Amino acid sequence: CCGESSYNISTHTCCPNDRTIIPKDPDFTCCGTGKIHYDPTNFICCNNQLTPFIDGTRPACCGFSTIDENKQKCCKENTIEFPTDEGIHLGCCGEGSFNPMNELCCNKHVVPKVGLADACCGINPYNPGIKGCCHHTVYNKTTDKYEPCGSTLIKTKNEICCWGASHLRGNDTECCGVNTFNKKKEICCGSQAYNIDQNKGRYV
Repeated sequence: CCGESSYNISTHTCCPNDRTIIPKDPDFTCCGTGKIHYDPTNFICCNNQLTPFIDGTRPACCGFSTIDENKQKCCKENTIEFPTDEGIHLGCCGEGSFNPMNELCCNKHVVPKVGLADACCGINPYNPGIKGCCHHTVYNKTTDKYEPCGSTLIKTKNEICCWGASHLRGNDTECCGVNTFNKKKEICCGSQAYNIDQNKGRYV
């Protein structure tokens, strides 16, 4: 079936845009309403419109327009012109473009690469070899002694992370579920802390 009509698949084809039946031809295909059929080796169909190929170009569709990929790039259906010396190595960043040789695309923002900072932390570049990233915050892994905890960073010297919840660290503090307990005065059972009865050697 083609829409609500039947057709002979050996002699005809169905154009999907409007379910129009046209004679089958191995060198032609549908464009737009189906009333137009064309040779895809000589034309390109963009937004139901035919554009002839021009020697030396690399035609492609970009939204409702036709672009030449030798000097244009399509980013989010926007046509981006680029200098010929940058070639076709540009990448898309949001609705614009960037040069991956010296730029990064961080959360749809174009930022310059700085030294070995070749990764993104939010919209900021950073070097993952010496720095860490936690929820869009960059920290120094070698000197700051931070670690991620849930949606924040904590100083491991002063704080302890229990299943994504941060707590002040004491000399005898350990995790008990998402909370902490004093391992000398309490016992943790089933994520619940119980006081130890010092006289009877049991917890209450």
